Amino acid sequence: MKDNFDIHAWNVKRRLSEDLSADISLNDQRIEAVAKAISETYDIDNNGYLKGTIRIALADFLEESDDPEIGSELEGDPDEKVEEGINDHVLKAKLSDLNYDVLNNYFNGEKFSAPNPDDSLRSINSESSWESWKEKTMSEYGDVDVEIDNTLVWFDQFKILDKKFLDDEEEYTKLKGAALDNWRKTSNYGLDEIKETIKFIKENNPEFTTEEIANELKEIKALGNQLEEKLCPKGEAYRKRRMAAGEKSSAYLSGRAVKVCKGQMSGRKKKKK
Repeated sequence: MKDNFDIHAWNVKRRLSEDLSADISLNDQRIEAVAKAISETYDIDNNGYLKGTIRIALADFLEESDDPEIGSELEGDPDEKVEEGINDHVLKAKLSDLNYDVLNNYFNGEKFSAPNPDDSLRSINSESSWESWKEKTMSEYGDVDVEIDNTLVWFDQFKILDKKFLDDEEEYTKLKGAALDNWRKTSNYGLDEIKETIKFIKENNPEFTTEEIANELKEIKALGNQLEEKLCPKGEAYRKRRMAAGEKSSAYLSGRAVKVCKGQMSGRKKKKK
């Protein structure tokens, strides 16, 4: 991605390159005309923020940004609402002022991600996905302030600067964390079922190599996941016996029961000779 890419200057240059010449003066009348043209083209508000951005973009376009008179003009008018950093990577705006074309140019045609209040991210790779996310966000939180920085890692590039949105995001994060902690306390990630199945395979096939045991383990799990019909009496008896012993219902247990039904493995422990 190009360093120090200024989307506003780029749009001005692209749209006005045939009309602008080096003798253009940065007066209010000219800026108003440019602001009107951009406003109509990109369907955004013709406000002080836009005019301040155009003022900077035109100065850069004409290489007049070192003019002390222009510099004082930019710094001296608070009504222009020129955001700090507007001419570098950071883009600050109201959500309603942003459209897909502007963002697509800002991210150099690459897809980007917009945040959801549940601490997830919405992948934006088309105008329809952008409008869908934008409409939903504005319906729940209004015309929020946003800050975008394409120099950050992808999941931190797009931020919503709204207290209610951030509070909801934090609440979702806490709830997900609590749910995950509870799951970790009550689950051992299915290790018991895997260990029991490996034991089951070894008892019925003591000659199996490690690779054969791994393949059999995969087959048993697949059989359990695909189980639709009722188990045979022997298989159902084996399944009930294992659950009575404390084993949880799982694909591995169902798969072993299918093996018992097929007569490929015994549901009874083999006695040592």
